[in-house]
Amino acid sequence: MAETLAGRLRHAEATGRQGFTGPAPEWTERRRRLRLDVLREHLAQAYGELRSRHEDGASGEESVHTRAAFMDDLLRELYHAARAEVRAAGYPPSPLVLVALGGYGRGELHPSSDVDLMLIHGARTSPPLPTHEVPPYVQRMAQEIFYTLWDLGLRVGHACRSLDDCLAIARTDLPSRTSMQAARVLAGDRRLFQTLQRTLRREVLRKDYAEFLREMLAERDERYRKHGGSVYVQEPNVKESAGGLRDVHTAIWLA
Repeated sequence: MAETLAGRLRHAEATGRQGFTGPAPEWTERRRRLRLDVLREHLAQAYGELRSRHEDGASGEESVHTRAAFMDDLLRELYHAARAEVRAAGYPPSPLVLVALGGYGRGELHPSSDVDLMLIHGARTSPPLPTHEVPPYVQRMAQEIFYTLWDLGLRVGHACRSLDDCLAIARTDLPSRTSMQAARVLAGDRRLFQTLQRTLRREVLRKDYAEFLREMLAERDERYRKHGGSVYVQEPNVKESAGGLRDVHTAIWLA
């Protein structure tokens, strides 16, 4: 049976630890380099398998779902490794969840697409932190996760927000709202994510539906003006033109 990504990470750490007698900060950096090597190898192997399957006739739908699945695996293991490292450094944990957004949240990840992610925190600190200040544990988790992804050469759309921030931006920013409607848990506190979903439906989606519908139709009309509003266009933009992928997404968001 092929070794899992989690198993490869544990093996690399155990092997790197053998005979190491240096100071703790040096080991932390060494462990980070070992982790990057394993994750790079995982990505290279996964992309190679994806390319081979595509060349053997795999559909576009299968390809985007396959890429999303192996990215899920990478991000879950990275989250767990970051959590262990941050806790070992003495940061008291607080509620935190990593979610996929937009198309990636729907389980679709094109090879050239950004990996859209958000860390949501719901920390209660004593004494309370000033409004909009991010708890140290959350800051360190964000650094460990996003810096590693950038070091891997991935294009990452990223945000780190509190529950209140999520609700506030969903009320005022249409792309953020539709992106959060497709959000999906990758790792962390599922109860925190469920709280966001319930509150988003109750406080935003149900209360502002009429305004949301108006904005969506205005966005659609502007899109049609730029890319063509007829299904008979000979060379349509398959994403933005009438009857394209964006119209499918719009129907899902309005359902």
